[in-house]
Amino acid sequence: MSASELIDAASVLILRDSAQGPEVLLTRRAAGMKNFADAWVFPGGREDPEDAKPLPSEQVAGELSAEELCWRRSNRAAVRETFEETGLRLAHDALVAWAHWLPPPVMAKRFNTRFFIGPALANAELNADAREVLEVVWLTPTEAARRARHGELLSAPPTQVNLYELEQCAEACTSVEAIMANARSRQFITICARLDRDGENFWSVFPWDKRYAQLEPGGAPETIPARYHALPSRMPAARFMRLGTTRSALAGSTANTQK
Repeated sequence: MSASELIDAASVLILRDSAQGPEVLLTRRAAGMKNFADAWVFPGGREDPEDAKPLPSEQVAGELSAEELCWRRSNRAAVRETFEETGLRLAHDALVAWAHWLPPPVMAKRFNTRFFIGPALANAELNADAREVLEVVWLTPTEAARRARHGELLSAPPTQVNLYELEQCAEACTSVEAIMANARSRQFITICARLDRDGENFWSVFPWDKRYAQLEPGGAPETIPARYHALPSRMPAARFMRLGTTRSALAGSTANTQK
């Protein structure tokens, strides 16, 4: 697989109310999985050809843009994958677009992932597929973000940044309903991460980092919502992320040392 190929995927930040406040579901991938083994992630996975088929319940007024069609396909994949992995059923029309991530161009396997946020249905029970999911946990956004910061949750940078954004949102929202209202009015950018190297250390770098525009393929978004600047602008590339990077690309990235 060349570094330029993208694999469409979808993921969901699933929320529920609890006595401690809103909680988000995290799943730990089985150690034998090909991608992100042993990592903590939000439920989700690759899109399948069947996800391209509109649902009978979908009503379309006028033509949809290519981007809207992509989000609809990802929505179907997110609901399907969540049920297959956890046994939880989600309502398609209850999911709200939350984030869009692309990995560094040098990655050998690149997932083009659209993230949604949505509530778990009332009285829904988890029934995780042991072949894919080693462990599941409901955590408040604050606790999940704390564990991520302290290295207690092995996770890829998109998962961590999404947790930190959810933590930001939950500071002013005391219920799932309030978080969902915030999500519907929230603007986000597509985050195309880039890889930087400092000696033997590799970093996943985001558009609001001061060095982002200097890293391949160059350039940066013209407008970045202010809230992103309160988030980390780079993170150490996770072990499974480094192992998935092409050797030739890593060798060429030595020129991208921090300044």
